[in-house]
Amino acid sequence: MPLALATSNGVPVEDRVYGSNPVGILTYSKSGYVTATITSTDPEDRPANLAFPYEDSQTGADWAQVGRHSIGYAGVMRISDAFPATLTTGQVIHGPLTVANIPSMVGTEARRNYTLYEDGKVLLIASQRDGGNRGELWWRRLD
Repeated sequence: MPLALATSNGVPVEDRVYGSNPVGILTYSKSGYVTATITSTDPEDRPANLAFPYEDSQTGADWAQVGRHSIGYAGVMRISDAFPATLTTGQVIHGPLTVANIPSMVGTEARRNYTLYEDGKVLLIASQRDGGNRGELWWRRLD
């Protein structure tokens, strides 16, 4: 099962952000925090010449390419009371975010509908976007 799926009016479309085979980790803490990291694994989105910490010989364009195809954030999380939640479905709110690689995301909240499958081992987080676009992130429990 792929991590990310994108559709437009129910028809699968290319995910230009995370690429054809993204990877990531989503962590929820018992104390109510979330951290998420997702990145493309497509070679064209991950210039092989980059190292961390950055080196003066590396181009801003290469670093921008990595930035366009990855996201990382952390903050508080809670289950929304705007929709009835069950043991397997509901709405989760990530935020207000306290850390994000995209500066404008700090302080924001992201509301996402969720469904648990396979006795809670698989989590689908979905968002409906403008123009009939839908994004789905599928996560498998690690432990």
